Amino acid sequence: IPGIQRPQIIIRASLDDHANVPVNRYSARITINGSVVHNGQLPLVHGSPAGGMFNNWRNLTFNVTNFRRTTRVTIDNTSTTGPNDWIAFDWMELRLFTR
Repeated sequence: IPGIQRPQIIIRASLDDHANVPVNRYSARITINGSVVHNGQLPLVHGSPAGGMFNNWRNLTFNVTNFRRTTRVTIDNTSTTGPNDWIAFDWMELRLFTR
């Protein structure tokens, strides 16, 4: 798209509220239009308050190097946690910075 200089994807995320599971066991592979932008442990913390609406979400920001008119984001949970442990996603945003 003409004039687009630096597209970014921002993903607002948190780990589950299972504080007894070490955060270093949570990981993901994130791809944008087929290019891996993250593969490994996530810089997230367990959600709090436990059992309630989380108020400690963190933003994950990735540059989009192969921007397309239709952008596909794929998130694969590669964690070594139990089957009832999860990663929460609140929202995802595509930011388009122009010249």
